[in-house]
Amino acid sequence: GLVPGWEKRASHEDLSDGDDDVNGPSAPHNDDDDDESVRGISDNEGEHEERAGLSENAKGPAARQSLAIVKPTTSVPGYVPPETLKKALIRVNKHLPLDLRQPFVEVFTPLLIQLYGTEQPWSFDLTSDRIMEFFHRHFASHHPFSSTTDGRKIILKLAEDVLTTWRNKIGQVTIDYMENTLICELDDPSPEYISAWCHWALSGSFKCRPFYYRTFIDADDLTGQAAVKTNIFCHPIIACALGHHLGRINILPDHLKEETWPTGALIMAVQSVSA
Repeated sequence: GLVPGWEKRASHEDLSDGDDDVNGPSAPHNDDDDDESVRGISDNEGEHEERAGLSENAKGPAARQSLAIVKPTTSVPGYVPPETLKKALIRVNKHLPLDLRQPFVEVFTPLLIQLYGTEQPWSFDLTSDRIMEFFHRHFASHHPFSSTTDGRKIILKLAEDVLTTWRNKIGQVTIDYMENTLICELDDPSPEYISAWCHWALSGSFKCRPFYYRTFIDADDLTGQAAVKTNIFCHPIIACALGHHLGRINILPDHLKEETWPTGALIMAVQSVSA
C-alpha cells in the first residue's frame, strides 16, 4: 500500500467541507480504585498478628476468649471468598465460581465486545448497572453469585479488563502491521525517511490520508495528475485492526450474533492508525 511518488507530493486537495476528523475519546479506564479492597478486607496484613499479641498480654475481661468457631460459608458451589483480595488481583480462573469460568470466557466476553463494538466509542455507556443488567440477561442462573456485593465487584472488574484489553489490542494490531509490513515497503528504512513519510501521510484532512484507502495516488501539479482514491477505510492496516474485533466475536453461536454493523470497532480501527 505505498503511494507512488509520495515524496513529490503537491498540496492536498481542498476538502474543507469534510475535515471533521473521526477521532473521539476512548472509554475511560478508572485506575484510581485498582487497589480498592473487596468488601470486608483489611489492607493491614499484620492486623491478625497484632491482635493476637494483644490477646496474649491482656488481663481480666480482655483475656477472655470466645469459644465460637466462625467458618466462611457460601451457597454458590466453587466460589472462593476473596478474603485477602484486592480489585487489581481479580482473575477469572481464581475468583469466579467453577461453573461460570468457561461461559464467562466463551460467551459473556465476546457478547460484551460485540455490544460495545456496535456503539460510538465516545458515547460508551460503561455504567455498572448497564453491565450487570447485560450479565443477568444472559446468565440469569448465576444470579445467586452476581447479586452479592463481592460477586458484583468481581464481574465488573473482569468486564472492565475485557473491554480494556479489546481496545488496546486493536491499537497494537495497527502498530504490528506498520512495523512488519508498511515500513518494510518504504524505499529507505532510515528513521529520518520514516519520519518524513509519516509526516506526509498524516498531513491535510483525514480524507487525504493514504492509509485510509485501498488505492491512493496523490495529485501531481507538474503532470496535472489528479488524485485517485478508492475504497475508503479498506486499507489492509484498517482491515487488520477490524479483523481482530471480528475474530473475538466469531466464536459466538449463530443465535447470539447481532446483525448490527460493528461501526464502533471500525471507528477505533481508524483512530488507531492515526494515533
